[in-house]
Amino acid sequence: MSTIKLADCEHTLDARDANLGDSRFNDVRLANCRFQQVTLEGSVFDDVSFAGVAVRNGVYTGMTIEGIDVDALLCKWRSGQTAAAVAA
Repeated sequence: MSTIKLADCEHTLDARDANLGDSRFNDVRLANCRFQQVTLEGSVFDDVSFAGVAVRNGVYTGMTIEGIDVDALLCKWRSGQTAAAVAA
C-alpha cells in the first residue's frame, strides 16, 4: 500500500475499485461529490456539515448520530408514517 499526500491543492479524484481504508481527511471540501457502492464501516465523522446530503438505499446497522441509533430512529419514524397513512 502506498500513501498519496495532497495538501493545499485542488483536484478531482475518480476512485474505482479502490481500497482507501485508513485514509484521513482533515479540512477537506467534498461538496457535490457522488459516492456509490461505498463502505464506511467503522468511520467517524467529527465536526462535519451534512447540509443537503442525501443518503439512499443505505444500511444503518450500528450507525449513530449524536449518540442516537439511526436504525431505531428510522424504524420509529416509519411506524409513525404507517399509522398516519392508516388514519388518513
